[in-house]
Amino acid sequence: MSNFTIEHNPFFNETKIWIEDELTNDEKFSKLKNKRLIDVIDDIPEEFFNECNEKNINLIFIGRSFEYEDLLHSCKSYNSNNGINLTIIHESKYDNIDITKIKKFESILRSSPIEGISQNEELINRFLNKLNTEFEVAIVATMSSGKSTLINSMIGQSILPARNEPTTAKIFSIRDDDYAENFSVNLLNSNGESLEVFGESLEEQLENANKQENVHEIRLNGDIPNISSSVANLVLLDTPGPNNAQNQEHKKVTYTLIKDEEKNPLIIYVLNANSLTDDGTNDLLEEIAESINKKNTSQDHERFIFVLNKADDINKTQVDKMINNAKEFLEGLNIKDTKIFPISSYRALCCRKNLKGFELDDDEGDALDICEKVVKKEREYHYFEKYAPITNQQKSIIEDKLKKAKEENDWVTQAEIHSGIPSLEMAIDDYVNKYAIPMKIHDAFTEIEKAVNTEVKRDDLLNLLQKRKDENNDLKEKLQEVSIKITSKESVDNFKKKIESISISHEPIDIEKEKLERKFNEILKKSIFNRDIEVSKAKRELDSIFKTISDLETSIKTTLEQQVHSDIKVKTEEIVNEFKEEISKTFYDIELGEMSYSVKVFSESMLPSKEKILQGSSKEIDEGKYETKYAVSFWGIKFWETGKEWIPNIKTKSDSKKLEREFLKLRQSFLKKMNNEIKEAENELANIKIVATKEIDIVRQIITTEIQKMSNLINNKEHLEIEIKNHEKIINWIDKYNLEKENLIN
Repeated sequence: MSNFTIEHNPFFNETKIWIEDELTNDEKFSKLKNKRLIDVIDDIPEEFFNECNEKNINLIFIGRSFEYEDLLHSCKSYNSNNGINLTIIHESKYDNIDITKIKKFESILRSSPIEGISQNEELINRFLNKLNTEFEVAIVATMSSGKSTLINSMIGQSILPARNEPTTAKIFSIRDDDYAENFSVNLLNSNGESLEVFGESLEEQLENANKQENVHEIRLNGDIPNISSSVANLVLLDTPGPNNAQNQEHKKVTYTLIKDEEKNPLIIYVLNANSLTDDGTNDLLEEIAESINKKNTSQDHERFIFVLNKADDINKTQVDKMINNAKEFLEGLNIKDTKIFPISSYRALCCRKNLKGFELDDDEGDALDICEKVVKKEREYHYFEKYAPITNQQKSIIEDKLKKAKEENDWVTQAEIHSGIPSLEMAIDDYVNKYAIPMKIHDAFTEIEKAVNTEVKRDDLLNLLQKRKDENNDLKEKLQEVSIKITSKESVDNFKKKIESISISHEPIDIEKEKLERKFNEILKKSIFNRDIEVSKAKRELDSIFKTISDLETSIKTTLEQQVHSDIKVKTEEIVNEFKEEISKTFYDIELGEMSYSVKVFSESMLPSKEKILQGSSKEIDEGKYETKYAVSFWGIKFWETGKEWIPNIKTKSDSKKLEREFLKLRQSFLKKMNNEIKEAENELANIKIVATKEIDIVRQIITTEIQKMSNLINNKEHLEIEIKNHEKIINWIDKYNLEKENLIN
């Protein structure tokens, strides 16, 4: 039997692995280290089995309960599929984090003896900005599903108007501020500039804002009381649904959020429990299925939560059937292993308004009376928390709250819990804590860690030089040989050839072309193109086609923006890795013994990050706007006016064929625009290659300078000792920095 221990710090993506009781080196299990555990979790059981080739394996996991649950699932699955007996024990660590301590790091960084940190104002500002990034929770819904009521129930008061029509013609967001006593409105134009707010009451301000043509976005700021935001800067996005988007720009917001693989925003898709299939939702749900199944990780599944609103309209014999119907409906669209929450947002809103002392109108008063009956007559089929897919720990918290409310004869709080909304809010908190917080902390510290690790490796090298002081001449010659080889013309030319061979992938374009062909073939089968048709029916069909093409345009455009942007980042990382491989080969070709690894890692620590290259590229080509490089205006493909002119004469097949030819031209226009995206991306990559080559040429010189410094110290033992002594100040600061990190995440 073999014994492994794995410790994972999700905030810095650090993984340590022990075989028996011996800590493995940095290169062993490199596939699993310095990565998010969620990205490699399915590889862990096989890696350990391949290492020991035994069927009985004990694994101790040191880390958060979130990652433990995922690893446990992965191990059970591997055991079942391979006849292995891999047992796992959990030792809790990193579950408690005091995010308020992060603010202390600004003063720690400014006091650093590492000038690349303390004197680098841009780096410190980027660190602070990363900590202040917002985490978005998008509410997506069909027009009759009660989205506004759901948002109001989470806010705890009636702010958004609840009516069966688009609530707003603007982009609408609600930013959580736990310290705000009341909600305030901030209006922005399309350039992000603030506009004047008109009206005395909040209701008047929102109504006036919705009428102002120059208002692009409406922001509400206030307390969302039942969702923690102490670390997440939570933003609720009221996104346009699949059947109520009033313009392309708003529709693009929804598609972009669904396809965002970088920030992975949480998507809450609200379904009407009374009508799952008659709202024209399938196109958008197909996009969700594509996003989930693209990488098929736990996070891809968990970031989409499905809500069955108005579940209180279902009688006691149909609740389970309603949930099963929803699962079957989603599985039919290839959306599997979903979290489905039955809720009554209206009941939750009425209860919360009552608890906060807000006045209820007659309908709300009647609904509250029904809530009282649900509790006092114990109508358990409307206890929606029982159906919520939450963890056992969360269920225990819910049960404790119910127990306390019963003891206090507080039927309103009981009814609020039975509405299912508190369970949904727990799931939101769960996702934020599991994914958003580690991502935020990791991104904030990445550049700092890079600078710190460089100094740690420098210290290792200085001590190795001290240890090998009797090998001066041989060691000096080899270090100088390394320095010459790194800057040699042959090395530079070989690297540039490798960089030139890197190209943009055409695969995303090909996939979107297939989607385009499939959709157009479906459209061209419609009766409007194939036989005589009444004007009224022609109008209805063309309306339907208009929506389909509009959605297709938005879908393809956002997919290409995301895919090409992602591909650019991947290719940039390839460039950095090519240079890393060149460094590795250089050091291993020249035998430096135990110093080879230390010098190599020290050199690699100075490599530019892909973010730095992208930032440098954007300044040269787009004045720092790389992140919005592909978020240009929509393709502007027009077809509605063309279609309308044929409607009066659509009774003849010849006119139908003329209309068909117009749509075939439209398809060609789509294909041309898609190919242009690739050309634009290739131009972008060409500029990135130029910047990357410049950055790496600079790094070559820095590495050779540092190696030369090391080489010079070899013949001067006194200077070496002084250098080691001086570096103690940096190491002492690093020890203090690491201690604060430990205090933060333990």
